[in-house]
Amino acid sequence: MAERVNQRGEAIGRRLRQVSTGTWLVLLVAGALLTALIVSLVSSGHKDTVTTRLTALPAGGDDTHLPVRYEIVKPSHTEVRCRVDAIGVEHDVVGSLVDVTPAWSTGKRSAVRDVTVPTTKKAVSADITDCTIVNPH
Repeated sequence: MAERVNQRGEAIGRRLRQVSTGTWLVLLVAGALLTALIVSLVSSGHKDTVTTRLTALPAGGDDTHLPVRYEIVKPSHTEVRCRVDAIGVEHDVVGSLVDVTPAWSTGKRSAVRDVTVPTTKKAVSADITDCTIVNPH
């Protein structure tokens, strides 16, 4: 049995050596194109993600409101709704609002958003959560 496997292996090796350099080149290019296509398809799935980053809590907040500045990165042709929570001293949510970032006709993907969150008492921080794409294309 081992002898038959060895003979088959040698036969395959002889056939592979008979393949021309041009054929190997075509196979190599086709493999590279297939790999590029797979990578492109996998990475295109990340285009529909939304990320946010709190950038500042501008001065002027009091017991009734908290100014918040954050950056959003999103697909350009989609509207996104994010909840902005004002966080109190005891780490509790003391205010909340839904901020709508409109779709853009340009190719830009990020923007800085300035919002004012109404609060029931003094807030010391903010959290941007529950970002949802409203009208994906």
